[in-house]
Amino acid sequence: MKSDDQNQKMTVSQKRWITVSAIAFFISLSASFLLIVFGNRLSDFGITNKIYFLILIPLGFSSAAFLSGAMKSYASYTSDGKGLPGKLELTGPIVIFLLVVIGGFYIPKLMEESQTFDLKVRILSEDQETSQFDDGSMRLYLDDKTYTGNIREGEVVFSTIPNEFQNKNVRIELLVEGYQLVSPEGIRISKDKRALDLQVKKKEAYKSTVVRGSVTDEKGYPIPNAILNFSSGLATGSTNEIGDFNIQVPIEQGRKIPLKILLQGKIVFNENVTLDSQSPLSFKIVAN
Repeated sequence: MKSDDQNQKMTVSQKRWITVSAIAFFISLSASFLLIVFGNRLSDFGITNKIYFLILIPLGFSSAAFLSGAMKSYASYTSDGKGLPGKLELTGPIVIFLLVVIGGFYIPKLMEESQTFDLKVRILSEDQETSQFDDGSMRLYLDDKTYTGNIREGEVVFSTIPNEFQNKNVRIELLVEGYQLVSPEGIRISKDKRALDLQVKKKEAYKSTVVRGSVTDEKGYPIPNAILNFSSGLATGSTNEIGDFNIQVPIEQGRKIPLKILLQGKIVFNENVTLDSQSPLSFKIVAN
């Protein structure tokens, strides 16, 4: 009878420990779910490892509680009275706790240190589509090592970046004619993002368009010495003896600006034109 009561008490005690370990395990599981859902955001702040360590604590407690309470495993301590104050023999839940917490924290960290990842950088510009950047290169400076990548359709892939540079600001150099970085502060590396956006802008010296073309009369004969006045004196020029002109306008191509054409001091053309260095302009002046 007494033995049955003891067994019943042990069963109740074991159930309590199972409940405690189940609660701790549920906390770890919930925290793991949050880590998965908000992993990218936490990684940007550089606190992924801290959250991971907090998950290991309740997981270690759940393992220890289950083994000590439900499975009745143990740890022992003995002392021989010489030298060290005692000898510790770990054979129970404390071993599981240490393995889960310490092993779970340091082993992935050691593995990460030997791992690398690929980093994709994508060019963004206000005056040109990303895919149109198909020439030039980038340089990525990581301590004493330099990575160089050629630009293809506005993107560069740097391979074998060490994990130690995750969430760190590094210097990057753009080697594209006529363009420069919007911010010289570099970029913040994140392997969790599909691609890092690099904002670029056109250099001031390159914000101009060479406009060329011809001026003819209604019969197709060239008109020499016709004066072309872009945007009220912003840029002026005249046609040569065969009616052609070549004028540099200090505005990027694609913009519409007013143009006046004068013959012997008389305005014969007054309209807006689109600046384009690739396509020549052709004007046919009809005599009044």
